[in-house]
Amino acid sequence: HNVAVMIRSIPLRGFDQDMAERVLRGLEGTGVRVLRPAVPEEVTRDPDTGRKRVPYRSDGGAPGTEVCDTVLFATGRRPCTSGIGLERAGVRVDGDGFVVTDALDRTSAAHIFAIGDVAAGRPQLTPVAIQAGQLLARRLFGGAGQAMHYSLAPTTVFTPLEYGCCGYAEEAAVEEFGEAAVEVFHSKPIPLEWRLGRGGEAYVKVVCHAPDDM
Repeated sequence: HNVAVMIRSIPLRGFDQDMAERVLRGLEGTGVRVLRPAVPEEVTRDPDTGRKRVPYRSDGGAPGTEVCDTVLFATGRRPCTSGIGLERAGVRVDGDGFVVTDALDRTSAAHIFAIGDVAAGRPQLTPVAIQAGQLLARRLFGGAGQAMHYSLAPTTVFTPLEYGCCGYAEEAAVEEFGEAAVEVFHSKPIPLEWRLGRGGEAYVKVVCHAPDDM
C-alpha cells in the first residue's frame, strides 16, 4: 500500500530524538513517505471516486495535497477536566487541562491526588497508572513511602523498526545532569533471527550518568 505520514512538528514527542529519527528512517525504508512539517487543513471526499483529498501546508515548504482511501488521525488526547469544579476545589491544571501534581501525585489541594493520563507530564500508559495507583494506596493506607519513578517506566513503539526504551532520553539526561555528566554508548548488533534472511541492523543506545557510572 502507498502510505504517507504527515508530521506537524517533531516525531515521537517526549522520546529520545536520535532514536525517533532512526524510527522514521526505518519507516521510510519500508516505503512509507514521511511528510514534515506538514499540517493537514481539511479532509474532503471526491464525489466521483469516493477517495479523500487532504490538502496540507508546510512551514517553509510548498503546500501539497494527498489523495487517499483512508485517513487516520493520531492527535493524542486531552483530559476532560473542564467544568467539573476543580478550580473550586483548589486543584491547579496546566494550559492543556492536565492536573499538576508533585512527586507523590498530590495536587495543589493537599487532600486530592491525581494519577494516570490526567496528570501533567506523566507517561500515558495503563501499566504505569496501575502501578502509581498501587503505590499511592500503600502510601495513604499502608504506611509506605515509596514514590513512583516515572522516568524509569519502560515503553515501546510498535513501528516496523521496533523501539523500546527505559530511563532518560539523551536530551532529558543532559537537561537534568548537564552535558559533561552524560556519557552515551552505542552498539549495532545483528539479532540472530535477522541473520537468517531478514537482514538489517539493530541499534542499542545506553545513556549513562558518568559520575556514578549509571
